[in-house]
Amino acid sequence: MKEDAESQEQPLEQDLSYNNDLWGYLSVRAGRNAAQIDETPNDAEACARSANLGGFTEAKMSEWPTKLHQKFCFATDKGNIVNAEITRFVGGDRDSYTEPPTQIEFTATMWQRS
Repeated sequence: MKEDAESQEQPLEQDLSYNNDLWGYLSVRAGRNAAQIDETPNDAEACARSANLGGFTEAKMSEWPTKLHQKFCFATDKGNIVNAEITRFVGGDRDSYTEPPTQIEFTATMWQRS
């Protein structure tokens, strides 16, 4: 999808962003639905139900509210459904209120709307 957007010279808008300022905010872009979930969904429909219920808009990462292997479901602006899982925090210090991770890595599964 990224390659398709780039070849058509369309900007690619992120659904989830991480701004690592002093506090480090992991945020869902306005107009998207997302939920923090405990279990990996079995299929796109289960993930979509969670995402549509919502509940997740942002996390202040200087407080380290999310854990390794935290899972999320997203409904994108294109109607796709994404299940993402945090696989790694890079940098930061859990014992310091002003040292959120410098980077957050995820794995993701995307179901495209047909």
